[in-house]
Amino acid sequence: MRYGWILASILLFLMPAAPMSAQVNTLSAEPAWVPEFIEQDCTESAPYNFDMTCGILRVPENRNNPNSAIIELAVVIVQTRSENPQPDPIVYLVGGPGGSIVRSATNFFSSNMIPFAHQRDIIFFDQRGTGLSQPNLQCDGVINIALNALTEGYDADVELRRSRYASMLCSQQYLEMDVDVSAYTTANNAADLDDLRLALGYDSWNLFGVSYGTRLALTAMRDYPEGIRSVVLDSVYPAQVNLFTDYIANALRALDVLFAGCAADTACQVDYPDLEATFYQLYEQFNTDPQTIVLSSLRGDSIRVVLSGDRLFDWVFNWMYSVDNIENIPRWLYEIADGNYDSAVRAGIRQELRVYNIAHGMYQAVQCYDEMSFTTPDDFIHLRDDYPQFVSLLSRNMLLNEAVIDVCLDWQPVAADDLENVAIASDIPTLLLAGEYDPITPPAWAHLAAATLDNSYVVDVPGVGHAVAFSSWCGKQIATHFFDQPDVEPDDMCLQSAPTPTFARARAR
Repeated sequence: MRYGWILASILLFLMPAAPMSAQVNTLSAEPAWVPEFIEQDCTESAPYNFDMTCGILRVPENRNNPNSAIIELAVVIVQTRSENPQPDPIVYLVGGPGGSIVRSATNFFSSNMIPFAHQRDIIFFDQRGTGLSQPNLQCDGVINIALNALTEGYDADVELRRSRYASMLCSQQYLEMDVDVSAYTTANNAADLDDLRLALGYDSWNLFGVSYGTRLALTAMRDYPEGIRSVVLDSVYPAQVNLFTDYIANALRALDVLFAGCAADTACQVDYPDLEATFYQLYEQFNTDPQTIVLSSLRGDSIRVVLSGDRLFDWVFNWMYSVDNIENIPRWLYEIADGNYDSAVRAGIRQELRVYNIAHGMYQAVQCYDEMSFTTPDDFIHLRDDYPQFVSLLSRNMLLNEAVIDVCLDWQPVAADDLENVAIASDIPTLLLAGEYDPITPPAWAHLAAATLDNSYVVDVPGVGHAVAFSSWCGKQIATHFFDQPDVEPDDMCLQSAPTPTFARARAR
């Protein structure tokens, strides 16, 4: 069918896709349960010179139902090589919601986590509904729509209608398989997290959350504080904000940082003197007249990509997550303006393929509960009124449109308690990291969260986007030291020499 052809073509040009999710297996219900960790053979090799333990955590799907099905969460523990290890490990909370980590734990640990394992074990787990945990709430139909939109260029109405249908079909699929999709929430994620600590026998541990992982960590701090020694919140997503109604404001803030960063850099200003005007001109131009770009491979195959202004906006937004991409944005925009699409479009498609990294059913279930419980149709209408220049963008994205509220009735028929929209208070030692260019969790959100965290420190890191500790050596150094001494104010002197983005120079024309 057409989806398979599109998928094969895209992968031919870029890289292998992440493995498709395993088929959902609804596990048999049991009348009673005890959180249980069952050690199993690891399917991946351990990081070099480290030992690794793998297994599953068995927990109830619906904690309010004594006859609930039992679900399984995939777990990996990388043991420190220290001869005198600390008794409290660090558990990493991946973002999303719907992100997974266990399948890639070895590579992720080797690339990002070795400094954190100096004295402590590192624990990874796939949250309920994600990755190698069972069931996995993937929605292949949502991927289908995203990839078809990339190659066929749906208008806003068609893309919204098809996305809405795919999401509703996905929820019905899981309901027919007796998966209780209403049980997939951040609060239940936090309960799973504490069950994991108890099942593994730790008196206390440290939480390291990134992006949505910070929302999960904050919820755990609220609901299960007794087992938490310290917390690092990187790219903070507080409970009291609304990710979707704040989307445009956050994006425009980051764009302004990008434009100002280029203007303050002599070489960037010389090569790209009108970056802001160029971006907005391209946005309007391609929304009026989308361009069909044909990419060719070394094998002689070709694929077409339809580039609209909305898609360009999404690409730039997602590029600002990563310093490597931030440094290339001015060049890519000017190349597009010159009619040279190749590098930018290939980079854009790499962003599109991130759709594979999220279990969309889990994403939908969590956000319907956490966010849409506190969102009304008028919120989306006011958003379009406030940003009329982005009406097309706001109309085509289901999560930025009031249509999502109807979709959410299938995923979460009961609204969340008001508690899930209230600032979380705690006196647990907490470090909050914020990236200057972050397009989705702005630095202001870290300061907002810290206002009710009595024993917290906020570090604003210049020159980086999302996931600060993995893109800034200074951010990582501050975080590793904090876990060692969480009651001491972090030394942030390294920020004085933190680099700003080195913007790519224009190629010779």
